[in-house]
Amino acid sequence: MTSPVLLKNGGVPMLVIHGTADEVIPFGYGRTYAEAAAAAGVEVTFTASPGAGHFDVVEPDGHAWGVARAWLEQRSAAGGEHTS
Repeated sequence: MTSPVLLKNGGVPMLVIHGTADEVIPFGYGRTYAEAAAAAGVEVTFTASPGAGHFDVVEPDGHAWGVARAWLEQRSAAGGEHTS
């Protein structure tokens, strides 16, 4: 796992979506990563994808992509301003 403490993201907001039923990477890792990134000064949004397994989050019609689209649209509508 990449360390958010070492992350140099240049002020780019981050969206972390993790499936609650991920059978490859324990769900807690996603939340811990997001918390560490926030503590390192990264603007981060964490979203749990209920019942999603490891590969479910890449399904174009799934919960995760809906969250990602809404997150991106919110930022586009804000004219590039960073909002949570």
